[in-house]
Amino acid sequence: MENGMGNIIRNLRLERNLTQDQLAEHLGVSVSVIKKWESNSRIPKLISREAICDFFSIDMNYLMGLTPIKVSLSEERIIQIPLYDCSGLNESFDAGSIVDTVILPKYMLNPDRDYFAICIRDNSVVDANLKKGDIAVFEKAKFLYSEQIGLFLIGNEVCCRYYVNEKKNIRLLALNTDYGSFENTSFIILGKLALKISNEQFDFIPDPDL
Repeated sequence: MENGMGNIIRNLRLERNLTQDQLAEHLGVSVSVIKKWESNSRIPKLISREAICDFFSIDMNYLMGLTPIKVSLSEERIIQIPLYDCSGLNESFDAGSIVDTVILPKYMLNPDRDYFAICIRDNSVVDANLKKGDIAVFEKAKFLYSEQIGLFLIGNEVCCRYYVNEKKNIRLLALNTDYGSFENTSFIILGKLALKISNEQFDFIPDPDL
């Protein structure tokens, strides 16, 4: 039962980085019940299915394997994130550069942070599982820790790079030798990578030239 309800519950739990014990505590059931659900040896009762959908902000039909659409699109459960055209993106985040909106379930992001999305325009960070045409969501930030993926404004160009800070030697590394890296270059941090979203899951296919 590859697409059984138990597999769906397990995948939802792993997406949230929860243990079976933690999920059991959130849902008010025993760990043994979670294990039986995930092994497809027991189907959750209706009240438990409703609790699972509420906790993960998903549609009941998705939980039951009846639709690939995960998000329950009620207003209180979603967040709308502006998608910017990289060619016009700057540190002011001018509204004129917004070309669309990406809709995500609120549970995927921190409600106290500010986010924006772009379409990845090249394969410079393909080793970080980001390739041309993917949608990436960034948290607006002015500071990064070393070894984080960030979005940077270098001159008039917007670049996604791997940020490395070693004893004040700052490098913005491409994770693909076909693209250039930058060392001790003047730049502005626009944001840090929050997540990559599945175009297929959210029925959103952007223009990779944005």
